Amino acid sequence: MPLLLHCPSDKAEPWIIADIVEERIAAGVPPEEIAVFTQKNKELPPLYEVLRARKIPVQMTGKVDLLQHPLVCQAISILEAVNTLTDSAIAAAVACACFGCHPADLGRVFQLKRDASIPQPLPPGEEGEDAKLKRQNSVSLYRLLLEFDVPGRKDPVELHDRKAFLHARDVLIDLHQKLPSRTIVETLERVMKDSGLIGDVFVSPPPSPNPFPRPHFAEATRGRWGKGSAETKKQTKHSLPPTGEGLGIGVPVEKRTTMDPLDIAALQEFFDRVKYRAYEQSSFSFEVFMNDLECHRNPDYSDLRMTYDVPHLSEKGVQLLTAHRSKGLEFHTVILANFRDRHWDKKFTPGGVALPEDLLFGWEKDQKAFEKSQDERRVAYVAMTRAKKELIMTCPKELTSGDKLKSVSPSAFFAEAGTPPYAEASGGRLPEEHAEMKDPEKASTLLLKPPREIDAEFRAFLLHRLKNFSLSATALEHFLDDPQKFLELDLLQLPQAKKSEFAYGNAVHDALKKWALKRQEGIVLKEPEFITAFEEYLFHRETLTKGEYARLKKLGEECLPRYYRERLSTGNPFIHSVEYPITVRVNDIPLKGKIDRLDIAAPDSKRATVIDYKTGRPKTENEIRDGSYFRQLTFYALLLEHAMPFLEPEAFLLDFIGEGNEAPVIRGFQIANQQKRDLEGIIEAVWAKVLALDFTPL
Repeated sequence: MPLLLHCPSDKAEPWIIADIVEERIAAGVPPEEIAVFTQKNKELPPLYEVLRARKIPVQMTGKVDLLQHPLVCQAISILEAVNTLTDSAIAAAVACACFGCHPADLGRVFQLKRDASIPQPLPPGEEGEDAKLKRQNSVSLYRLLLEFDVPGRKDPVELHDRKAFLHARDVLIDLHQKLPSRTIVETLERVMKDSGLIGDVFVSPPPSPNPFPRPHFAEATRGRWGKGSAETKKQTKHSLPPTGEGLGIGVPVEKRTTMDPLDIAALQEFFDRVKYRAYEQSSFSFEVFMNDLECHRNPDYSDLRMTYDVPHLSEKGVQLLTAHRSKGLEFHTVILANFRDRHWDKKFTPGGVALPEDLLFGWEKDQKAFEKSQDERRVAYVAMTRAKKELIMTCPKELTSGDKLKSVSPSAFFAEAGTPPYAEASGGRLPEEHAEMKDPEKASTLLLKPPREIDAEFRAFLLHRLKNFSLSATALEHFLDDPQKFLELDLLQLPQAKKSEFAYGNAVHDALKKWALKRQEGIVLKEPEFITAFEEYLFHRETLTKGEYARLKKLGEECLPRYYRERLSTGNPFIHSVEYPITVRVNDIPLKGKIDRLDIAAPDSKRATVIDYKTGRPKTENEIRDGSYFRQLTFYALLLEHAMPFLEPEAFLLDFIGEGNEAPVIRGFQIANQQKRDLEGIIEAVWAKVLALDFTPL
């Protein structure tokens, strides 16, 4: 039967909800069988913080403001200083926690700047306008910073941690000076890495006498990796390790450290937003980016907020989400928070441009109001019917609005819920109760801020990533080369700017794709069109400096005509697939890959040839067999064996485009069954380590 709880105020409501959740968990209800629904996304973070402060495992499904994350704020402060080098911007940047400058050092330097800007008395005999201008001239903070660490001269003021201060200064100046020669993506990557916002994942910074040391990954290094247990290594190769065991990453104890998954998610999202915008818009420059940030941070444009999903920090927990996301879900206990009038029902329409429904559908005013009420009623009904056993609605008696308190009443939908069959069981009226906090003196997230168990949270974060992760040939090579590289690039996907050689390879592949698709249609893509396709991709789809673009364009103009004449101008291949994506499970291990080109001997033939294009210096056959390229071809053979068993691959070709004086070369190989079985064994060994979160070499 639904129950309405009247809370004293909206400030007390989250704590009362936490009391309810604790009672249900103590009574034996699993945390994942309890859900708290809100009407709006902005109501989720306060509830999330309260539940976490009470050490209740919780998973929030909702959006939060990306630009309000502390590390993103630091990144923006540094970017603003790099852009302008004004006094205020530099002061904000060097004070960022990621640099770890001593507070007293900052105070001394800022005071020195102010003292240098105070007009001084004129020396005797000095007169005139030039003297007045000299007296009134202000010393910029940028110029003052350059006075430190000058060979043969004493610093303007002594510093507690000179090394950290000079590091912050040098990073800002270096980033500013290299703005013209870097893309926006490269600049943002260097900001995050050079400033210390993102450091080496498992290597702590060296000890420092500074009582305010430079935080490693924004103070996330306070957590420590647990030692790898023997039980972890004994687990079956496809099962997830039990909760609470060490991660066994094989790094010396004195160097072990973890990253905060909340920081990882925020910085990665911020970097990805910029990266994808740059790839979509070739004219996206640093200046455009800074202007965009100003709009996103302007409170007058709140609808332009940059939001992201908070990662789950526990493997199982109370589900916190909006009612709109609850469709199709069911829980033992459902709590509808802030279930008040004019919030769940009869909501005011926010400002903005929209087509009135009465014009769009020909509705009268009463019909329009009725349809809106019906939409709200449907959302509330969906939320109510998610409860399998227990439905609780909470409503504050008073709502805080600035410095004022406003009395509110429950939503009208609660009264409507008192219809059969509920009305018969309750005598025509649903139960209502007054609720109070169990411990009002501890109703503060500051007083109850729980100790962060970074190991457990990071573990849950990685396991959540693995749920939708598939192993590719590239990811496999990263793990075999260095498991740390696999963790950073493939699993965590830490910010990484694309190297220019990859941009060149992408443009070449795109031109070859267009040629192959036209060939499938029976159309021949001429050489000038082929070169144009390469240049257009390079210009519109890649983020490059003017110098890089000119260099890669010239490289393509030198190499691609020769390749076209030798490879594409003759013959009539039967092209079966172009950039064909494959996703399969081999021995219950998710694998994925994309084959550049798949040819068959005839339209109805099973005999196939796999072609993989390569840019760069052509490799010899021995280099290929001894390196990663042959393993990549074997990986493709394994994918085809499971995804397209009706085909019989006869040859696997590496088609080198050629570069400089190196002409195009084709290296052909055959893949034996035993070679595929051997690779399966390697994949199983790697996947077992990945599932055990054991990022040590095989």
